[in-house]
Amino acid sequence: MEETQSRSSAFNEKRRSVRFQFLSKAEIFETSNPGGKRQQVEVLDVSAGGITLVFNAPAPPLGTPLTVKIGACLYLFGEIYRSTVVRNGFRAALKLRGSEWCARRKLSDQLAGRLFGNPWSFELHGLKFEPFQADCRLRRLRILVYRYPKHRVTLETAARVTGLDPAYFSAFFRRTVGVSFRVWLHWVRVARSIVLLSSNDLAVKEVADLAGFSSVRSLQRVFLQHTSLTPRQFKQLQKP
Repeated sequence: MEETQSRSSAFNEKRRSVRFQFLSKAEIFETSNPGGKRQQVEVLDVSAGGITLVFNAPAPPLGTPLTVKIGACLYLFGEIYRSTVVRNGFRAALKLRGSEWCARRKLSDQLAGRLFGNPWSFELHGLKFEPFQADCRLRRLRILVYRYPKHRVTLETAARVTGLDPAYFSAFFRRTVGVSFRVWLHWVRVARSIVLLSSNDLAVKEVADLAGFSSVRSLQRVFLQHTSLTPRQFKQLQKP
């Protein structure tokens, strides 16, 4: 009974959180036909291994390979694996396969190796994407992290949402996903920051808030750890 109340309390806290708004606008086209029709969409969620888009018109069929252009430099490649109709349009989720970075300035070897690789995607080495689709407990946790970035998700909160004992949750998450919960949480927020810095003229403080970081200092520390650049240095790469 007590466990049920704790899980209910966690979801009530989630409902009171601010609903995550669109990250930015993007342009999409079928990967097999780069010269074909292009469509403007909204980026709703972006994370390790996946991206969710909102369309004004019906989304392409399941399995369609799409290229998502964000800003002037960032191209993501993926396939539609889920499509739904929502109140404000049509929503489609893509499983990312890779990316391409077309900045005019040459990226440092360190950045290219640690972040963009060959090919690069919103994944860390060893990260598994499928468990979030297959396990309902992890799906609940992902919804909380993706849709409510301002919600403070601690290890104890994550354990309550999944219905697991905190002492067991860490080992379960690492074994199932491939990385620790903290690393995964940081990467979700870094991935969101990358999109925000690539396509919006936002101050670093605003990016930190929208990406779910508690402060600018926290964003700078985690972003530097994963990309070898500060957010300001990364933003400079967007300039021609």
